[in-house]
Amino acid sequence: MKKLLIFVLIGLLVLTLAVPAFAEKEKINIYVGGKQILPDVPPYTKSARVMVPRVS
Repeated sequence: MKKLLIFVLIGLLVLTLAVPAFAEKEKINIYVGGKQILPDVPPYTKSARVMVPRVS
């Protein structure tokens, strides 16, 4: 019974650590005025913020 509990806890730990890794791979789309913009440099996430290239 103790071994089963340890395996279940390890499994839950592995699953919770894997979620942020999969969330980071999501493609970020930019829409301005209802139209999708395709920038030369793709946006990325840094410190829970989305960094988007500035267009002048």
